[in-house]
This record gives sequence, structure tokens and C-alpha cells, in this order.
Amino acid sequence: GAAPPRRAALPPRLAAAAATAPSAALARAPHMHRAVAPRLFSEPPPDSSPEDVFEELTEELSQLQRILIDMSPRKFRASQLSLTALTGLAAWFLTPGYSKVLASLTVGAAGAGGQKLGRMLAETRRTVVPAAIAQLVQEQGVRELDAADVAALAKRYDVPAERFEEQLQTVYGRYLNALASEPDAPPKASEIGSLAALRKGLSLGWNATSAAHVAEAAAVTGPPSGRLSGPLKKLLWLSEGLFATSRERATTAALRDSL
Repeated sequence: GAAPPRRAALPPRLAAAAATAPSAALARAPHMHRAVAPRLFSEPPPDSSPEDVFEELTEELSQLQRILIDMSPRKFRASQLSLTALTGLAAWFLTPGYSKVLASLTVGAAGAGGQKLGRMLAETRRTVVPAAIAQLVQEQGVRELDAADVAALAKRYDVPAERFEEQLQTVYGRYLNALASEPDAPPKASEIGSLAALRKGLSLGWNATSAAHVAEAAAVTGPPSGRLSGPLKKLLWLSEGLFATSRERATTAALRDSL
């Protein structure tokens, strides 16, 4: 059979125009867009700081604690009295009027219940002290913490001395943990300075300070391996540096024994 006729070759300029026509058409089409590579990663989070632990302490408060932490002692006491009175009044009006004896008993029981609830609120209010101290640190700074302002919190929240010292240790221990939890960062003398300033601002004695270091070591100690972990090495370094300023009133002996 006869061979199919050949197409006539296009002139060079026409051939080039034909080759680029499809891409040019795509570029002009309003509904066609070049694909954009998706962003697989968001912006890196801001660097954390050991001082962030004070913000964490305030964020851990319950809704009730957030209300009680800002309530003045006078206002809180008035609320307690009002609670007892309102409970008694409610019991009086809800009790049938024909039984005065029953009404008296009901009011007495309701008043006792109101007092019990008031004591429960007072106990809850005492638990906000670590967060109240953390608020002071955020306002004044670790190195500028006023010891008198911290001590005034014991009276404001009606906390016994022994329990108040435990709460001071809690705040100190959280900051110590935050410093020791950065074992990969090169140790800095400024960290010991900040730890010493916080101890002074809290008016924390050396015995209580040493106990806080031993407690922190117990919290981070893992299974026996013959080697100290990074956080424990950092904790020991911080302890040795801080206790060196104690004029031998605190040593790392108890801390090393706990390891």
C-alpha cells in the first residue's frame, strides 16, 4: 500500500511557539495555581527558662483557689461568717413553723455545717501559699525577692510556722528541679547565684535547704547503675557550689549518702 503522506515541517519560529503554547495557556488560566509546598513544621517554641516554674505554680491552681488567693483576710473572714449565718437562716425558713424545737435543732445543725464548710475553705486557702510566693517571684524577680513580703504571706493565709516552712521548701525545690533538669546546658555560676538569692528571699534555713536538695535527689534517682545521671550530676554541682557559701553549716554529705 501507499505510504501515508508526511506532514510538512513547521518553520523554526512556529515550532518554538507551538512548544511553549501549553505552558503559556496554563500560566494565563485564572483557576490554575502553582502548588505550594506545605509547611511541615510550625515555628519553634520559645526557649524555656528555669524561671518558668513560677508561672507553672500559679497555673496549677484550681478555680476555687484562684478566687481565694486574691481574697483579703478581712473579706475571707466576712465570707465565712456570712456562710454560717446564711446556712442557719435557710434551715430556719425551710423547717416547718409548727415545730420550734425541730427548727432550733435544724438551725444548730445547719450552723455547724456552715462552720465546717468555712474551715474547709480556710484549709483550701492555705494551700495557695506556694502559688502566692511564685507570684511574688514573678513580680520582684528571683534575685530581688523581698523576704519580708514572703514572710507576710504566713499571716495573710493563716499558715502555721512549720507548715509554712514546708511550703517554702516546695517552691525552692521546684526551682532547684528546673535548674537540675537542664543537664545538657553548660553549668553557670549565675545559676548558683540565683539559687542563693531565692534561698535568702525565702528566708530558708540551711537545714531546710539541705533537706530540699536531698529530697530532690530522691525524686530524680533512678535504678542503680553505678553512674550518676545528667540531672543528678547537675544537682550535685549546684549543691556543692551553694553549700560552699554556708560556712560549713551545710554540706553535701547527706546528699551523697542518698545517692
